[in-house]
Amino acid sequence: MYQDEYHPQVKKDIKHLTPTLRELIQTQHLPKLLANPYQGELLIGDLNGIRSYHFTSAKQQC
Repeated sequence: MYQDEYHPQVKKDIKHLTPTLRELIQTQHLPKLLANPYQGELLIGDLNGIRSYHFTSAKQQC
């Protein structure tokens, strides 16, 4: 299993989310990403080598 590290801006962005969405990310999506960090869409161009993970929650795409 991998260890999670975040850019400082991520912490600021998470503060602006609803408490329900924050909990959903912490309890469901982060464990999935830590178990398999290679899931998600592989980006191209200048962001080559970086992956983007998307999910939807109650009519809100994240």
